[in-house]
Amino acid sequence: MEFLDWTSPDTVIERSELFLQNGHPVKLPYTANRLQLANFKKYGTTLPIIQ
Repeated sequence: MEFLDWTSPDTVIERSELFLQNGHPVKLPYTANRLQLANFKKYGTTLPIIQ
């Protein structure tokens, strides 16, 4: 069985569409901030760390 990353912004958006009517109230804020959430998950901040 493949591991499903529930903290991925895309997964959260897809699950909200599946389980909530029109994804409300989750879809809009996650869609609008998808890049920032992905960066936060990857780098621990909203900005990439430059070394």
